[in-house]
Amino acid sequence: GDPLRPGTLYWTKGNNPDSAPDTNQMEVTSPSEPLMNGCIVGGLGVVFSTERAWLIYQNFFNALATATGVVGSQWILIESIATRGLFARFGVCTDGGGNVYFRGKDGVYVSPGGFGCNSITDDDLYSLFPHEGSSPKDYTITVGANVYTIYAPDSNQAGYETLKFSNGFLYWDYIDTHGSPRTLVYSVEAKGWVPDVYKVPATCHADAEGNAIGVYMGCSDGTLRQLQSAGTEDSHVVLVTPCFNAGDTRADKQFGDIFLNAIIPINAYLDYIIAGNLFTNVVNPSSTPTPGTGPARASYILDLLQSQSGSNTNFTDIALQFAWNLGTGVVLFVWQPSLLAVPEIPSKL
Repeated sequence: GDPLRPGTLYWTKGNNPDSAPDTNQMEVTSPSEPLMNGCIVGGLGVVFSTERAWLIYQNFFNALATATGVVGSQWILIESIATRGLFARFGVCTDGGGNVYFRGKDGVYVSPGGFGCNSITDDDLYSLFPHEGSSPKDYTITVGANVYTIYAPDSNQAGYETLKFSNGFLYWDYIDTHGSPRTLVYSVEAKGWVPDVYKVPATCHADAEGNAIGVYMGCSDGTLRQLQSAGTEDSHVVLVTPCFNAGDTRADKQFGDIFLNAIIPINAYLDYIIAGNLFTNVVNPSSTPTPGTGPARASYILDLLQSQSGSNTNFTDIALQFAWNLGTGVVLFVWQPSLLAVPEIPSKL
């Protein structure tokens, strides 16, 4: 935007982006509410300020085209998002025309067609953003000796934040509160976030243009790299399941085994850790379902009693951590524990 007129919307001539008459401008907000950025969604322009957003419609009522420009207002702006604005100037993108994704002050939002908005971070990443005076905090999960952290973005470095959409995934690149580049990826199909960790951290992502297919990354070492399965870097995935409590948070259950349906090739390794009571009680350190059955889908039984050598397996809930190398062909489909309800033991008052 114009630093001298931060609330003014400018536009160029149609089919001539290098030319912009002085009349191609409109004051939208006061200087205390600067315009940040915009995009095209559903054939309409969207412009964001720090607090709101507007859809831009063509004015067919009283605008008149002349040799020197347009007399009257060429556009009609309709306020379409009244509750959130754009916090990071480059934190806005579309999925190809249907939805707008943007970074607000307290989260990342999706706006269907530019009308209204819904948070896609409140369910999983609420603590990463400020809310009612609270400061952003890193989100940490501990499974036995393994600690996994989702790092909060540094609000003072919002100029480095970018949002890019490619092939059903939203890539959010930012600088965390420790000064390190981070990438979180949102799956539209699964409606969940996954941290991407690279050997060389990425600072931005971009969808391939033209007939090319793929995602490119601008990395912190100045290189341009492409995400691909045939890369030379070692890669692995860690999957932590939700804590399963059979709908009863309070009562203990005696867990017997874990049913796992998966594809585990013969030469592949699938490490797993079983933990109960919100990851605080580790049942087994690590092991591998063997033997693998090749490229076919098969069922496995992970026995808790065998893992614990007959010790107590009574927990309020149970969860698993899986880890395997990418490119080995491992695919997980279903996991389900067997359990028995445990009677409550009354205690003396």
